[in-house]
Amino acid sequence: MSFQYYETLQDKSKQALINIVEQIVPSISNDDLSLIISDVSKKSKDPKVKSGDIKSFVFIGEDQDKKANFSNLTIAKLKKMFQIFISREINDRIALKWRFYQYLKINRKINLDTIQINERGVAENSVNFVIKTKDDTTIFVIIYDILNPESYAQGLDNIIKFSKDHKIIPDRILIVAKKSHRTVPIDEPLKIDRVSIEPELWIEWVEERKPYKAEDALLIEGIDTEIAGFNFTSMDDLLDYVYKITSGGQVSISRHLNYFSEEEKQSYDEELIWKGIMFKNKT
Repeated sequence: MSFQYYETLQDKSKQALINIVEQIVPSISNDDLSLIISDVSKKSKDPKVKSGDIKSFVFIGEDQDKKANFSNLTIAKLKKMFQIFISREINDRIALKWRFYQYLKINRKINLDTIQINERGVAENSVNFVIKTKDDTTIFVIIYDILNPESYAQGLDNIIKFSKDHKIIPDRILIVAKKSHRTVPIDEPLKIDRVSIEPELWIEWVEERKPYKAEDALLIEGIDTEIAGFNFTSMDDLLDYVYKITSGGQVSISRHLNYFSEEEKQSYDEELIWKGIMFKNKT
């Protein structure tokens, strides 16, 4: 069985899909799931609210201790969850927005305090996230599937307008895309009320050669849990997650080949795929 594409799944039953999406890492909460399903279904709570209005932003990530119940989803919605988070074969702006949100949860370079997400963020060039960090940094995020110079210019114009309308000047601007044209003038700073800000381009990158296969179980020394390899598209993604859940120090990551395709869990040999020391700041 391959997890590369939905169509290659041998078992597309509802229970089989639930078993897979329940292993998405980091886990998805009830509120997260509600917003994701509403977003991919292109539904809005208030159609009168424009996509650039601060009223369309809601706080998210405040119920991470309440894991989502996927059993109420239809097969069509479970398929969407699989294609967005597992196989990553859907690469539009909505899918990329939610994968970026998942990445924010484990990114150790952004010390999150609050995240506001634009419920009407399907509009092109609109601000998708307003992020506050614990060191009082404000970050605006715009999501693109393919970034070109024209859309980039429009996005910056929208950031300026959004900033002035709501009297919020960002400290950082993240431009997130699946792909980008090389001619995008990302090195040119943006000025908002005399404040100069250099936009940062974040491209979703997938390693062609993964250090594990789709059906491998990833084993972390000292952590009693089974992590599915198909949740991670690169070693960087995996290390970010391991950094989050461990206390640091000496860390070893091994794999059990084809664990999730075996009918019976038999004894096996562990294959070491990464070993090193992780340092954590004591704060």
